[in-house]
Amino acid sequence: MLKNKKLNATMITVGLILLVSGVLAALELYNGSAVVIGRASADKEKALENGRAAVDALGESNVDLEVLDSYPIDEFYAVGDKDRKLLIKVKKSDGKTISVSNSDAINESGNKRIPADEASGKATQFAEKMGVNLDGFTLAQESLGADSPAKNLYIFKWTKTEKGVLLPSYTEIAVNMGSGKIATFNSVDIPITVPLEPKKTRVEAVDLAVNTLGLADKGDKVKMLAQPDAALRVVDKKGIQALVWVVDFKYIEALSGTADAGGIGRLVSIVVDANTGEVLQKVQ
Repeated sequence: MLKNKKLNATMITVGLILLVSGVLAALELYNGSAVVIGRASADKEKALENGRAAVDALGESNVDLEVLDSYPIDEFYAVGDKDRKLLIKVKKSDGKTISVSNSDAINESGNKRIPADEASGKATQFAEKMGVNLDGFTLAQESLGADSPAKNLYIFKWTKTEKGVLLPSYTEIAVNMGSGKIATFNSVDIPITVPLEPKKTRVEAVDLAVNTLGLADKGDKVKMLAQPDAALRVVDKKGIQALVWVVDFKYIEALSGTADAGGIGRLVSIVVDANTGEVLQKVQ
């Protein structure tokens, strides 16, 4: 059975960006008789070759592709059809296809709905066609909520955990609920360059996060809905990595001027450097 989970505010924002623009992803080299998606380096000819391979994996036919020279990202070749319904991005430095998006499948809606298990099978098959090695990864079905513009899509995400630490590598595929077509594909493979053993304990990270929010000073104006949840992960920002604790809080905070916690629901994440204890980010 697939595990369902809700994304926090940050992940909702990121997920929507990915689904609309299809801008992430790095593929592994494909070992086998099928097409090779990744290359040692890329020029426009190779970018087109990779684009055609991705279109074949989508099951599309009679699609004329071109390199979109006007695309404003220097690090990538953007390959698309004349109507810009398909967009494939190929990294210039190593020739890897890093994302695929199909606007027709993103926008298509209707009353018909295929089962989630069938959709996950289609997503898995597509990942394998694209040469992604899913060994050691855990699959979860994610939800962006009923009000999301992507509510017509199943979203499947494979993540990897090592030594209890969530790694930044992942593969995410969106499948149209009605047609079963692949809407977006994003896959990131990031080698880990930092130790996975934290110097700060979970308890220390939670205490630092509590102090950052000032919860102790707010007293009975705050009603905790659950105990703080802390998890280790590696974050990677432009090649700079850090091991962090992400501490999630769910609570109700009283409105200004009232005595009890009957007011505003809060979902807050505090990111703490797992080695130095520095609070790096507050997401609300």
